[in-house]
Amino acid sequence: MNEIESKVQALDFNFAEFTIERFGQRVGELIGRTIIFLPWDMPQWMFGAWISMENSSRDYIFYGRDFSPLLQSHTILHELGHVINGHETMRITVEKMEEVVRNNQIEEFFQGCALRSMNIEERRELEYVAERTAEVIQGLAIENARMQQLTQVTISPEAQDLLNGLNLS
Repeated sequence: MNEIESKVQALDFNFAEFTIERFGQRVGELIGRTIIFLPWDMPQWMFGAWISMENSSRDYIFYGRDFSPLLQSHTILHELGHVINGHETMRITVEKMEEVVRNNQIEEFFQGCALRSMNIEERRELEYVAERTAEVIQGLAIENARMQQLTQVTISPEAQDLLNGLNLS
């Protein structure tokens, strides 16, 4: 078993009951934060982003609103791969997030998220590890006959409340 597989196994998650939402909830429990998945109109050059709120115990994973269901779940699992592997992410206040949305600075904001590391080799390594983690999770889900759950992402009440509050739903 390699390091990534060991980290996924250490989550002590029952993949026979896999759903994207349950898995995200488990990862959140282990880091002491609530992880909310948000469908978003992502810039063309980006699939997803993980952002942590400084003044709350919430993290947000953004994924393409118009992506296929399989790509949506893969994107979420990739971003969760960053969480599982302890990668750094952008931390902002709720007020800053609201300002970004109000001033239509979404693309610039996501560009900042993509630059977690200025060193391109380090960035490639982080992305590789997150991608490999997503693949391991998908493999375990498929092994447990949960393929259908890999194509279903639902919007949580918390995500819908946020979208409604920002007039984005």
